[in-house]
Amino acid sequence: MGKYNAGIATQEKIVNAAKKIFYENGYEKTTIKQICEEADVLRTVFTYYFPDKIALADYISNYLNIKLMNELTDEQNERVEKSEDILVLIYGSMWFFYSIMSDVHLNRFYAEVLGNNAKILMGDHYYRKIFQDMYLSCGKNPQSKEFELFFTYSTASPGVFLYHYLMKSSDLTKEEIVTFLNRQVLNGLGVPIQKREDIILKSLEMIQESNVDFKKIFLSPYTLEAYNDTVRK
Repeated sequence: MGKYNAGIATQEKIVNAAKKIFYENGYEKTTIKQICEEADVLRTVFTYYFPDKIALADYISNYLNIKLMNELTDEQNERVEKSEDILVLIYGSMWFFYSIMSDVHLNRFYAEVLGNNAKILMGDHYYRKIFQDMYLSCGKNPQSKEFELFFTYSTASPGVFLYHYLMKSSDLTKEEIVTFLNRQVLNGLGVPIQKREDIILKSLEMIQESNVDFKKIFLSPYTLEAYNDTVRK
């Protein structure tokens, strides 16, 4: 039992150290050596839990995405008016990217991760589940080849937009980018134009009313117990 508890504590130290440095330095400039020094562990210990930096970023990203969606769903469930599934899912997506682009540190981390390591997003079972749920909510088959094309197209572009916004290489606002990305998702789902625009506008309203803080979620202490609770929700 002692060894098991020590292993959990070590994994928690690695994840917390990585989140701190990822936030401060971004993904690309962060090295495994820096993470090991911050966590006070040997590199061999690091690789016991995570084979490389990509695997660690994937793990952290998956955890944060689930934790964020749980908090947004909990907040939404407290509303007097219940929203249909497609609105809640698009709202979660819009809120995610809107919050990222509101913080230069989050923007840099996700631009580098999603832009240069698309397999982190493409291999993320949570993201796939979100898109499958959206597909089902529109009466479409998530096991079809059409879904695979839709999923690939929808998840390939966010990193590029985040990078351009980070580098200020265009005068597009975060509202314009977020609405465009999600309008394309709704278009791929075959949602009628008027309903599509209603969902976008309602989601923007909900974003302004939300009290969820993604920076706080990103930097909050990670524990394996919290991870398991998040995944079970």
